[in-house]
Order: sequence, then structure tokens, then C-alpha cells
Amino acid sequence: MTIALNCSGPDLRLSWITPSQFDHAFDQIGPVWRHAAKAMNDDASAVLAHAPSAAPNNSDLGVMMAWTRLIQGQPVPEQANAEINCPDPWLFRHFSGLPQVQATGSRPGFWRLSLGLWLRGYAARLRFAWRTALACRQGQATKVENAAAMLVYDHPASTAAGHDAYFGPLLNHVPGLYRALHVDAPASAGRRLHGSVSLHAWGSPFYALFCLPFAKWRPSAAVSRGAWGWLIRRAAALEGGTAQAAAIAWQIHCQARWLRAARPKVVTWPWENHGWERALVRQARSLGLRTIGCQHSVVGQQFNMSNIAPDLLPDLIATNGPSAYRQLLERDIPADRLVIAGSLRFTPSAGQNHDPAGPVFLAMPFDRRVAAQMIEAARPLSESGITVLVRDHPLFPVDFTATETLRRAPGPLQSSAGLRAVVYAATTVGLEALLAGLPVIRFIPSGCVAVDILPNSLRIPTADSAALVETVLTARQPPPLRWSDIFSPPDMDFWRGQLT
Repeated sequence: MTIALNCSGPDLRLSWITPSQFDHAFDQIGPVWRHAAKAMNDDASAVLAHAPSAAPNNSDLGVMMAWTRLIQGQPVPEQANAEINCPDPWLFRHFSGLPQVQATGSRPGFWRLSLGLWLRGYAARLRFAWRTALACRQGQATKVENAAAMLVYDHPASTAAGHDAYFGPLLNHVPGLYRALHVDAPASAGRRLHGSVSLHAWGSPFYALFCLPFAKWRPSAAVSRGAWGWLIRRAAALEGGTAQAAAIAWQIHCQARWLRAARPKVVTWPWENHGWERALVRQARSLGLRTIGCQHSVVGQQFNMSNIAPDLLPDLIATNGPSAYRQLLERDIPADRLVIAGSLRFTPSAGQNHDPAGPVFLAMPFDRRVAAQMIEAARPLSESGITVLVRDHPLFPVDFTATETLRRAPGPLQSSAGLRAVVYAATTVGLEALLAGLPVIRFIPSGCVAVDILPNSLRIPTADSAALVETVLTARQPPPLRWSDIFSPPDMDFWRGQLT
């Protein structure tokens, strides 16, 4: 069947595709995206972008590849209207090149949109450069030479007493280890977390003013053509319309000067294989310094945690347990780079009482679009008299109109007893709930993706907006899941041996 392509509406729409079909297609597109990412990483500027890292939380290139897979491989029901509405100029040209798609009407122009994104991006990077140049010297530049360092993001759960949101109690267990803060933290954050240093302090205001406004991913002509050419051009234009390349360039600049000045003998950080991390490995290796990437996520469909750039993997990747170890092996990470070091973030917890008449716990992801869909999908539950507790992501709270039966949770999952079910999307709260023995439902959004954080071996009910109420009402307790099936106890001897 020929599929008609037009640009008459404001949003991309494929009327015959369900959220579940799209979610499955996205799961299958990982190897394709990673193959394209390896080609993109031949360009030096690729470290400044998220699409060449195959980072699904930061780039929608994989989403567009999944749409393509569905158009090419998903049969169109006879009763469906076989039509794609696509106002996006890059996507329109990409879809129009598919053999079963027939474009109707005129193509949407992209020069005005391209110019707008270019101007907005330059203005954003100029503003970022100016603010960074003014603030960079506020950072704490305590010079700690030849010590081990853990490089972390800013997080409200990290404390001056030594607890870290990413490394747990490690600071208090390894003598001489200190905490360096990624540039996503304010320059003054080092003073809040006593004993920590801010990488901003090593940055040059002249570099900020004269280089950051021009920092941008510029894919080569070789990768801008071919089967994914229009999608790669689109990704470059969208990412270039923000200041994110300047922020990544600033991190790479600051960490390079910090490594040269402080010479930490070992650096460990929450590893996700982003561009700045690959640059960190290259910089450390050139100075003869060791690198240990500590696996950040539980590892579900995290496409970027794979062997995209073999020469730029850390010297060691410390996984949190046997499940993650196996999955990273499947992502072509060499076995001699992997070690099971145990979980520093997740500890065994007691099971929680399941109450079939209790509240529903709604665990929000960082993506506000997905969070908004979850709240709207749960409103019918609250309107029927079932209490819905909304738990914000700690870094990205979402606004909503609260009612008596739709309100914010009093705290994390463990603070709510007697729950009917837990609904989650792209957050480790889903795994915590499974380990606690509660009924768990993964929410599937429409028009975007919420990456599944569960190991591939676990199968749980899923529901989109239309099916959420019925799925909650019929939820049952899952089979017991042992903590040791997923995680291992933290191996403090490993960390002391590597970092002291």
C-alpha cells in the first residue's frame, strides 16, 4: 500500500501506529543507531553533540530512525488511513525518499527554520559564554596533586558529610579520595559540598568568550548523505539551536586543564559514554592517568553505553552487578575492561506491603513531556476515587493541578506504605518497586520515547494512556525478584585497591 505524505498539520503523525508498536521499534533500532554513530564519530566535533553518542535521553535521532523502521516494515491495516502528516522539512525529505511513500503537495521549506535555529543557537552560546566567563573564577580550585578523584554531577542528594548521590559512601571509605564537580554544577557548588572542587575554577575566561560562541557539531559531508543523511542534518540543526555544544566544550576545556594541573592518578565518574567522557579518557591517557567508569544507569535500553568508540573506553568499567555485566558484554564491551564492583547507589531494602485498595504511586521521569502524559493518563483513576501519589524526579519537578486524590507523594517510594501499584517511566524507581515486591507497570508515552531502565530479562506489564486505568485495576504482584539477581554488594576492597 502506498502511504501519502503531506505537511498540512502542525505535528508529526502516523495515524496507524500505536505507542506499543513504536516502543518495540525503538527497542530494535539500537544497533542501527550505534552503527551510524561510529561513522559520525570520525568528525572531531562529534564530541560536542548527543546524536553521535547514541544518547536517547538527549537526542531524538533514534526516535526518527524508529519511525522510519515502522513505515518500512509495519503493515498498514486496510481500514486505516495510510497517511503521514509531517511539517518538519528534514523529516519530510527523508520520508519522501522511502520507496512506499508518495509525497503530496509542496515540500515544507527549511531555510527560514534553519536560519532561525542558527541565530538562536549563536545567541544562546554567546549568552552562555558571557555568563561562564564571569562566573568561572568563583569555583574552588584547591590543588590536590597525585590523589584519586571522582568526577560527578551536581545532585541535591549529595552532602558535605561525604555521601554522594552517584558513589554513595565511597568518599568515607577511600583515604585521600576527593570530589570534583562537573561544570553542570554552579561555580559556587564546591563551597556547599565542603572538600569538593569545581572544574569551573580551571577554566579560562578568554576561552569562554572567544571559543564557546562558535562551538558546534558540524557533521561532515560523508555522514550528511546516504540513508540517514536528512536525519543527521536535522539532528545537527536542532542541537546547534541550543547552547549544549558550548556547555560540553566548556567541560572538555576545564577537565583538560584540571587534569594537567592536579594530575589525579585515577579518575572515576558515572559512566554513560557521552562525548565529554570520551574526551576525558583521551586526555587522561595522554597524561598517563588511569580512568574508571562507574556504570551510572541500571542498564536497560541505554544505547550509548556500548562500544561506539573502542579506543576511548575507560581503562576499567565498574558494573553494579551480574545483570549489567552481561548486558555490557552484549554491547561489545571487551571482557578485560569490565569488572563487577557492586552497587554503591542501590542497597537491599525490605519489601513493602501491597494493598489492592491502596494508592497508586506515579514515579516521574526527567522528561517533562512524558511526565505530563502520565499525569493526564492517571487523572481518570483519581477521579474514580483512587488516590494517585505523584513523585517528582529529583532534578526535574513537574507542575500539575493537585486535587484530594491526585497529589504529590510525601517522599520516595519507601515512604509510602500499602500501595496498589507503581507506574513508572525511565526511572529506576520501577526496579526498586519490583525488588520491594509491588505490582509495577511501565508507562509507554505517545510520540516520544521513555527508555526502559530494566534489564532485558525482566518482563512486566506495560500500558499507554488508553490502557493505563485497566492495567492498574488488574495489576497483580510479580514473582519474587532477588536483589542479588540484579546487584552485587559494593566491593570496597576493589575501590580501595584501585583508588589508593
